[in-house]
Amino acid sequence: DLQQVLAQLQINAKEAEHPSIFVAGWRPFVGWTSGIGLVYATIGHNLLTWLSTIYLWAPPPAIDTDTLLYVLGAMLGIGGLRTLEKVKKVTK
Repeated sequence: DLQQVLAQLQINAKEAEHPSIFVAGWRPFVGWTSGIGLVYATIGHNLLTWLSTIYLWAPPPAIDTDTLLYVLGAMLGIGGLRTLEKVKKVTK
C-alpha cells in the first residue's frame, strides 16, 4: 500500500510541474469551482430566491450539494493531510 501511495505522490508532483494548464490546473479548477458552488448554495441561492419573490422572477435552480460537499470535503481533507506533513517536516 505504501508503494502505491508513493507512486501516486510522484505522479501528482509531475502533474503539478506540467506547463499546460489542462494538466497542472485541474486541481485548482476543481477547488475554485467547489468554492464558488458552495457560496452559491449557501448565500447566492437564498439571495436570488428572495429577489425572485420580490421582483416576480422565476426561482433560481438549486444545485446538488451532496456531490459538491463530497468533492470539496475530499479536497480539503487532502489539503489538511499535506499541512500535517509539512508540520511534521515529512518531505518524501
